[in-house]
Amino acid sequence: MAPTPTTRMATRKARLTSLFLLCLTLSSVSAAPVSTPGEKRAQNVLFYEDRKAYSYCEADHPTVDTYPDPPVEGATLSNVQLFIRHGDRTSHSFYPVDHEVTYECSPQINSNYFITPTNSDTYNNASLITTHVVTIPQDSPFAKSIWRGSCIPGQLTPKGAEQQERMGRDLRRIYVDKLGFLPEVFDQDKFFVRSTDIWRTRQSATSLMTGLYPTNSSNSPSPTLRLTTLPIELDYLFFNEQDQCPRIRQLKSHIARSNPTLRHLYTHIPAPILAASQIIDYPNTLSIDEVLDFVSPRVCHDHPQPCIKEAKGGGGNEEKCVDGKAVMEAMAELRSTESAAMLRDDKRSFELLKVGVLYNNRIVVTKSNWCDLSWCPVQTFLEHLDKFLPGEDYLEKCKEQPKR
Repeated sequence: MAPTPTTRMATRKARLTSLFLLCLTLSSVSAAPVSTPGEKRAQNVLFYEDRKAYSYCEADHPTVDTYPDPPVEGATLSNVQLFIRHGDRTSHSFYPVDHEVTYECSPQINSNYFITPTNSDTYNNASLITTHVVTIPQDSPFAKSIWRGSCIPGQLTPKGAEQQERMGRDLRRIYVDKLGFLPEVFDQDKFFVRSTDIWRTRQSATSLMTGLYPTNSSNSPSPTLRLTTLPIELDYLFFNEQDQCPRIRQLKSHIARSNPTLRHLYTHIPAPILAASQIIDYPNTLSIDEVLDFVSPRVCHDHPQPCIKEAKGGGGNEEKCVDGKAVMEAMAELRSTESAAMLRDDKRSFELLKVGVLYNNRIVVTKSNWCDLSWCPVQTFLEHLDKFLPGEDYLEKCKEQPKR
């Protein structure tokens, strides 16, 4: 599972560009933090120097034992924003070597479909409960081009749903049981839950909320969760660089060319990734993203990595296999270097409301002198974000050409 940042801050509607699910609590209830002697605390680390922060299979998240108290006595919690990515998923693409592994996803989480009643309806509040089942018949002539089991590409796995539900349970122990910040019984008015309109992210959101507010028994009515999405074409959680804002693509290219470190990263592929790219879809060569998309689910599910046999000079064959561990370590190194290169050059100069940021249950520490993210003034935090947000004239900004 990808990084899970938690931000404690004052209520504010922010314009955020990300692929992550956004879950905001809008409650104005405040509760004094409770300190327990001897508790483990979230570590202060430079997030781009800690490779554990890049645990793809399952990122760390806050627990009641590690959740840090504010460094100032008497502070009260005003607002919580939780930003997560979806849980464990299958690969986005198939390759011939995939037929040797199995991914099981069915039956999936039940979905409730409600019929909106009108004055002329004979039946009011009619509903239908469905269970989504994916089947991959092995007698199909195309079955060997896909893995075995019951998962489609990019689908949330049962492991991914359980990851999110477990995080929800841990968040309940923090914000309901320990701090009393959230009500014991689900109240829709206390939440704003936002997701990208992708199956795995919607399921991740509902799985997390199931852990945060589980039903007490089979006889208890399930709460109705209001999950907000936008059409992909309008959603600001996506880059939309192809149609809505071509300038994003131009800026990404400009950044890659202007920074020597990034330029080196984009033109020199690490040896383990290059070797894997030549094995997975032999004799074709895959991109870095395609290699990671293939290797990561296999690593997370303990599936074997593929091998090929190549003819050796003088006769005989040589077997070459994908080294999943080496690929994941190379990706962690790439991400660490990329983040450091992009953040180090940014000179950030920058009360009563303060912000604390946890990234994979670690307090974010910045090298440049702009703010301490374990305890940052909210106005400083928001002013810094505004430097990177396009503002109300974002349509005009999208048309601008980057300066040469």
